[in-house]
Formats: sequence, structure tokens, C-alpha cells
Amino acid sequence: MLKLFIALFAVLALSTATAQVTHVISFTVLGAVQNVTVNTGDVLEFRSPGYVIDMLRVATTPTNLINHAVAPYGNVLSYTVLANDTAYWITNSNGGQFHGRITHNVATGISEYLNTNSVKVFPNPTTDILKVTTTLEKSNIGVFTQFGQLVIKTTVESGTSDLDVSQLASGIYYVRVDNFTTKIIKQ
Repeated sequence: MLKLFIALFAVLALSTATAQVTHVISFTVLGAVQNVTVNTGDVLEFRSPGYVIDMLRVATTPTNLINHAVAPYGNVLSYTVLANDTAYWITNSNGGQFHGRITHNVATGISEYLNTNSVKVFPNPTTDILKVTTTLEKSNIGVFTQFGQLVIKTTVESGTSDLDVSQLASGIYYVRVDNFTTKIIKQ
């Protein structure tokens, strides 16, 4: 029975590993609520036809609301979802406010767990050079601030590659290697 459960778990986990997905959220009705189910690292593309997006705020807990984009951004704004995001709020130039809940796929944790065998990111914490080891032929790497801003983007070949993070400010970052995401500390 245990072997059957493990085999079923492995098949389910392997079938749910996904690449980054862009979710388009378009606001046409004032006060609209649009909930979204995502994997960590997916992109939310907010569209406000006819109006400029003034602000994006993302919640990580019911009491922790972070301003991610403040200024006129046109009528399209993209945001990369982090592991602890739970909700978003958009304000546009018409005074419209739109929001929704961010729900993470349960499978995200499963696929990330399975991918730890093919991706290693070290040392953690780091100061200057972050090493990324991957068994995949070619991998896309993105380093994101805790606010979802992409600060480093590169592609590496199989093996161990050095990623220069010396120019980044001290703090918490998320490193995404294809569909694997991990948190690092830059000192």
C-alpha cells in the first residue's frame, strides 16, 4: 500500500511541474474582484484599459501590505509572484480600485521539492558570488527582490555557474531557476 501511495505521489508531482505562466488580469468593471491561482514565479499581467495604473500593492499576510509599484505605469503592469504573496490591490488613474486573492497551487511545493535534485543554489547566505548548479542542459535564472522586482536575468548551461550578486543590496532575494525557486540572503 505504501509503495502504491509513493508511486501515485511521484506521478502526480511529475505531471504538475510547470514552466512560468503569465496570468492576464484585465479590469473593466469598477471594484472588480479577480482571484487567481498561480505557481510561485508566475507572472501577473495587470491591464487597465483606458486608464493608467497608479499603484500595485501585494499582501504577504493580512497585516503586511507592500507597495510594489507606485507611479504611472501605463495601462499594463507585470509582477512576478513570490512564495508568500496572498492578495493584490491595483489603483488606476480613474480612481478605480481592483483586488483579488492569490492562491498558490499545492503542486508548486511538490515540483520544487523534486527539482532540488537537479538544481542547487549556494552558498546561502552569500556576499559576492552565488553558485548555481543544474543538471538541465540550459536553464533560465532570475533573481527577484522580496517585492517581486527582477534584478538579475541570465541563462546558464549544465554544471556549476557563478552568478555575481555583489552589486545587490543586503537583504532577502528569491532565485528562480526554470521552475525551481529558493530564497537566499545577500549579506
